[in-house]
Amino acid sequence: MSVSGISSGLRPGVCTSTTRPSNPYTGFLIYETDTGYLRVWDGSAWDYLSQKQDDTVGLGPTQGLVYLASSTISGTTAYVEFANVFSSTFTNYRVEIANIHADTQGSLMVYFGTSLGSTGYYSSMYYDRSDGGLTGVVRGQNNGFIYLMLTDNGAGNKSSGAYDILNPQASTRTVVTGNYHGRASYAGWNGGTNASDTSWVTCRFANDSGNLTGGSIRIYGYRNS
Repeated sequence: MSVSGISSGLRPGVCTSTTRPSNPYTGFLIYETDTGYLRVWDGSAWDYLSQKQDDTVGLGPTQGLVYLASSTISGTTAYVEFANVFSSTFTNYRVEIANIHADTQGSLMVYFGTSLGSTGYYSSMYYDRSDGGLTGVVRGQNNGFIYLMLTDNGAGNKSSGAYDILNPQASTRTVVTGNYHGRASYAGWNGGTNASDTSWVTCRFANDSGNLTGGSIRIYGYRNS
């Protein structure tokens, strides 16, 4: 904190979302340069206070989406995981998936966990999906995941889509709904519901056959008011 000059002001700790103070005291105020967030430590967590306004689209602090996390797949990986991405700050979330492809044709799946790498990923989920050019609807139940979109092998065969994740952090059934478009005529609506009233904090994206080899995933929170 500093006070200087004729126009005196308070300067909070300046950091990024990945370099926050490791041992903050209650009331510690920080500004994250990569997210534009102003946060305060309440004794157990970094509370979200505000985000800078995006004047180019006219969004104020109570409208629109708030960027939370992203991952770009630049090599071969079994999965992409986002730790502690769900919190009481937001009720609902948006996931944008761009140009996903894999080393083996399969389906992109989303798992939910109670902690990083937790066994909470293996809670049954019901799903509906319509794909392959919207030719039909498949309904069923999986042990631990919800289908999102078809993935194909080769960098030339890519799938993209957007999904809403509703109530993941609340102790109620999480709902996933959205749509995608892939190579040729592959497009569809996909969604699902947890079979248990569980509060999730972490999510993982993986291919059900082989590894992911490219694409990106971004997660946003819907402002509540």
